[in-house]
Amino acid sequence: MSDNTKGIHIAAAGFEYDRIIVPIMTEYPVEKLIILQADTSEEYFGADKITKHFVDKIHDIPIPIEVVNTDIYDFDKVFQKTLKLIRKYTNQGKKVYLNISSAPKLALVGMIAAAFFTPDKSKVKIFYGAPEDYVLPNMITDLGLFNDSKKKENKIEDMEELGKRFLQKGSGMGVKEYIEIPVFPIQGISDTDKKVMEVLARKNGVEAIKEIIEGLEQEENLEIKRSSLQYRMAKLEKMNLIERDPKTVRVKVRLTRTGEIYLNSESDIDE
Repeated sequence: MSDNTKGIHIAAAGFEYDRIIVPIMTEYPVEKLIILQADTSEEYFGADKITKHFVDKIHDIPIPIEVVNTDIYDFDKVFQKTLKLIRKYTNQGKKVYLNISSAPKLALVGMIAAAFFTPDKSKVKIFYGAPEDYVLPNMITDLGLFNDSKKKENKIEDMEELGKRFLQKGSGMGVKEYIEIPVFPIQGISDTDKKVMEVLARKNGVEAIKEIIEGLEQEENLEIKRSSLQYRMAKLEKMNLIERDPKTVRVKVRLTRTGEIYLNSESDIDE
């Protein structure tokens, strides 16, 4: 599964320890670990405190670690930050490992989507570490919610022991196996297609093809025939990068959500 090449690990901060550290020590050698972390102290004080506990615990491991502040509950921010990091290190010829074991759902999708937009997909590997056991379900069970026959003192002792185990191991204990997610190819677009999309982005959509032609001539110094532009737009629409809004009086052509993300992925991504 692993080619034993040291690489840059990217993971989201969460209630995990084993599933961040075990892969580094076994299947996926590490050169540097990057942790995406959000400050949620105001919204989720308790959860934020636990997350910081695990980040501090990970810092005890003698490996280079960088914490990158970004909102891991915001798809756009996770996507952009992850893509920027992937491109930075793959451009240096390094291997990048995306560990999605600890990622919240939106962060997980954002990280995977970023990998799909990476030019050199051979340098990116996505994996999920399936735990040997989950601590939290055991804690719920030992609370007696399903079976109230245990004595109260026994429940408290069991909960204390599971709580200590949780703070040591995270929500998932150990790693039973690794599940690798394939990085599927995404069809590229030409420079001219990209310029068409850029005109649509600047104009926030157009109501006539003539507007795109004028925009290409004035802003991109590019002349294009109407028939060629119509062909390109049909291709971009089929790729779900642009759309025609049938609700307007005049049919408006604009970028789709996917188109906006694609266009951002092709430009320098700022903070």
